[in-house]
Formats: sequence, structure tokens, C-alpha cells
Amino acid sequence: MIRPATKEEAERFISLSAKEQGVSLRYDPQGAYYVYEKDKEVVGVVCLKQLSFYLGGLKHLYVLPSQRRKGIGMALVKRAIEDTRLPVICATVLKENQASLSLLGKAGFKECGAFKSPITGRELIWMVYQK
Repeated sequence: MIRPATKEEAERFISLSAKEQGVSLRYDPQGAYYVYEKDKEVVGVVCLKQLSFYLGGLKHLYVLPSQRRKGIGMALVKRAIEDTRLPVICATVLKENQASLSLLGKAGFKECGAFKSPITGRELIWMVYQK
């Protein structure tokens, strides 16, 4: 079941994601967070934030390692896309995160470029989805 996340649920998963990726991530109070609940346990999260009148940013997609490759990430991404009226959604993904790049590609996102993070120096892939 996918439902809106509480702040505490979102913060817990953001912390797990940050540790796994070795990056600093923070809860965004202006984002719409969703969680995937399985057997009364939250196993995944995603956020969609409106960046302008036409553009949204998909971020903080994270699924517990034990629950990956079961369609949970795809279900979360699709729900975020379905629930917005924004015609364009972007995402940045670490180049080494092949699982997320593949998932977003299957969801209809297109790779549009690459750049190095000015903070970490790690390479990021810029992806865009257009309704």
C-alpha cells in the first residue's frame, strides 16, 4: 500500500539512504513524501517537490535492501508521477547507482546529461520525465 508519509518516516528513510550513499541528505518540508507499506512495515519512500509552475523534482527514492527488486521503487515513482499535475519531472542520480538509473529509465525518464557535484565531486546523471 502506498500512502503519504509522516515526517518521521521520511526522515528515517532519508537517513538510511544518506548512510548507504555516503552523502548528506535532509528532509524537505515542501516535498510530497510517499511510503510503501508492506505487512504493516514501511519499506520504501519517495519525494516529489514542486520546483516551479511546470517542473517537479523527484528525490529521496529509497527501498530497504531486503525489499529491492520487487517493484516497490517503481510503484513509488509511478504514484508520485500520477499524483502531480506538473508536466516535467527531473531527478539527479549518482552515476554509480545503476539500479536507480535503470528503474527511472524504465519509468520513462531520459538521461539528459551528466555533471560533477560541486559539493562531493561525484558524478551525477540528470534525468527528465515529460508527461
